[in-house]
Amino acid sequence: MNIWIPLKFAKRWLAKRQHRYYVVGTHRITLPPGHRLDEYQQAFLNYDLKLLVIADWVDSSIQAW
Repeated sequence: MNIWIPLKFAKRWLAKRQHRYYVVGTHRITLPPGHRLDEYQQAFLNYDLKLLVIADWVDSSIQAW
């Protein structure tokens, strides 16, 4: 039995259970485990552009506090 196959699946399984970081413009967003960002980006081609507007809005709201 090839040991690399189970290790490949274990690595993928662990990756899905860890937080991911995604950079939009100057903002770094922490994504929870299992977030479907990749699927959203494939389904909605301008997803990143809208996400940048949302991130800017949230950032300016937080700084106003």
